[in-house]
Amino acid sequence: MPLIDKRNIKNAEISWPNPFHLKESEIMGDIEDLPMEIVTLALVETLLQRPYLEKPLVELSGNGLAGSFCWDESKDNDDDFWWRINKRDLDTFYERYTPNKLLERVKDVKNIHYKWGRKITI
Repeated sequence: MPLIDKRNIKNAEISWPNPFHLKESEIMGDIEDLPMEIVTLALVETLLQRPYLEKPLVELSGNGLAGSFCWDESKDNDDDFWWRINKRDLDTFYERYTPNKLLERVKDVKNIHYKWGRKITI
């Protein structure tokens, strides 16, 4: 069992990266109950697979995880990773990711040119 899971993440003293400068108020719709770090990873996958999107966060909010990117084409396509997160088994994320590992994944999109216009800070 991970030291940090969905029951105690809010009280944890871990600083998760926010490279897209997201605000809690921007996370709404089908993803509003997901922690910022999971939304960040979902944005990474969405941008990698669909760099032409003008508003990837709107895409995630409206279509959720299942409609925004292809889970089978993501780096985390094993062990039903995204399926479990979509079912809100958030322990799956925290068993695999640390803040540093999430930053490494963000680097995958750093050089992608897309219309969203947000600066990525790593």
